[in-house]
Amino acid sequence: MKSADFNPFSWDNSSKKVQSSVISLELQTENATRLNVSNLDDYIEIVIPISPPPSNTSNGSEHYFLKPNKLTVRRYYADLADVPVSIRLGVAKEETLVKILVKFASRPTTEDSDLNFTLKLTSKCGNVTKSEAKETLCIPEERIITVLPTEPSHIYIGLLLEESKNASKNSREKRSCFGHGRQRRSCVGVKDPPPKGILQTILPQYNPQTDVNYTLTITQSSCLYWSEEEEKWTSDGCKVDVGSNTTHLKCLCNHLTSFGGNFIQAPNPIDFDKVFTEFARLSESGNISVLVTIAFAFLIYFVALIFARRADKRDQSKIFPPPQINLVEEGTYYYDMVISTGVWRDSATTANVTMSIKGDNNEHDLITLQKHGDLQEVFSRGSINGFVLVTNESLGNLNEITLEHDNSGESPSWFVETVVIRDRQTEERWVFPINRWLALEKKTMGK
Repeated sequence: MKSADFNPFSWDNSSKKVQSSVISLELQTENATRLNVSNLDDYIEIVIPISPPPSNTSNGSEHYFLKPNKLTVRRYYADLADVPVSIRLGVAKEETLVKILVKFASRPTTEDSDLNFTLKLTSKCGNVTKSEAKETLCIPEERIITVLPTEPSHIYIGLLLEESKNASKNSREKRSCFGHGRQRRSCVGVKDPPPKGILQTILPQYNPQTDVNYTLTITQSSCLYWSEEEEKWTSDGCKVDVGSNTTHLKCLCNHLTSFGGNFIQAPNPIDFDKVFTEFARLSESGNISVLVTIAFAFLIYFVALIFARRADKRDQSKIFPPPQINLVEEGTYYYDMVISTGVWRDSATTANVTMSIKGDNNEHDLITLQKHGDLQEVFSRGSINGFVLVTNESLGNLNEITLEHDNSGESPSWFVETVVIRDRQTEERWVFPINRWLALEKKTMGK
C-alpha cells in the first residue's frame, strides 16, 4: 500500500477530477509478482483522506424552513462534468412529503424542471422535558438523491412542501397556486399595480404551526481509479459509500489499483434578502461606519485611477520614433544614441540643445538635437530619447561629447543622466555618465 498527497498521474485531463490523496493497493506473491485482483463479488472498502475545507467564518447558523405549497430554490455550482452531485435532505417533522425539482442552468418551476422527485420523510419525534417546559425533539431522517451534470454549470434545486395525503377528508381543502387543483383567486387574473412608495424587502417569518425545518447538504463526490490500459482516471467498478464526509472519502471498489477522488461541499449561500434588509437599518445596527470606510476607500481608489490614467496618456504622447540626424549628405554609416533626462522637478528643458562629438578619426560640432518649433517635446522630465546619427564614415573611438543649450524658453535648466552611443556596424558602445544640471542658476556645466 502506498499513499501520496499529490496526484502522480496528472498528465490526462481526467486528473482534474482528483482532489484528494492518491492511495495504491496491490497484492504481490513471495516473488514480488503482482496479483490481478478484479471483478470481486464483495466490495473492498477504501478510506481516502480529503484536504480540510476552509473554516466557516460565519458567526451563527442559518435557519432554513419550508412553507406549505411555496417553492424554495437553492443553487449549487457543479465544478466537474460527469461527476455525481448528491443532495441530502432532512426535515424535522413526522410524515412529510417534499417534492424536489431540479433544473440545470436556470430556476425550476412546478411545470418546468429537468428532474423531479417526491420524498416521503418519516422523522422520529418525541416530547422532551426541559426546564419545566415540554419540547418536541425530532431526529430528521435524511434521504439522498443523485443527479449527474453533463457539463460544469449551476444546478437549481427547488423544494416544495406538499400537504400530507393522510389529512382529514372533513377538513377544508386549502387552495394553492401550484398543482392542478382549484386555485386561489389571488393566483388568477391580473392584479392591480402596487401603490407607489418605499421599496422594502420582507423576509418570510417562521410559523411553527405550519412551517417545517429542514437541512440540505449538497456535495459532489466520486471514487476514481487510474486505468493503466486507458491511461486515464475512471470510476468503473467503484462507488461512493454513504459514510463519506468532509474529511474522509469512503470508496467501495471490486478491484485493486491506484485510487483517488473528490468531495466538494456546497458553501453556505448568501441571503441577499437579509443583506438588503440590513442595509435599510444601518443606523440601528451601528455598521454605518464600516460602510463609510469602505466607500471612502473605493473613492480614493477611483481618484488615484483617474490620475494614473492621465499620466499614462501623457507618457503615450511622448512616445515617437527616433529622429534621424544627417551629419553629412547621403551618409551610409549609422550611430544610435540615447539620452536620459532626470526625474527631478524642473529636469526637462525648453531651450535649444546642441551636441558635439569628438572621435579618433573625425568630429562633428553643434549637432542640433532640439529647437523651438518642434512638434513634440523631446527632453521632458524622466524621458529617454533616441536619435539616429548618419555619417559617411566611422568616427573611430569616441573620446568626448559636449552638450549645450542657449538658456532659452520658460524652463531652460536641464538635468542629464546618461548618454549612450552605439555603432551599428561594429556593435561597439560608449556610455557617458553625466548626472548633473546644465543650468546657469545651478552654476554647473559639464562635458
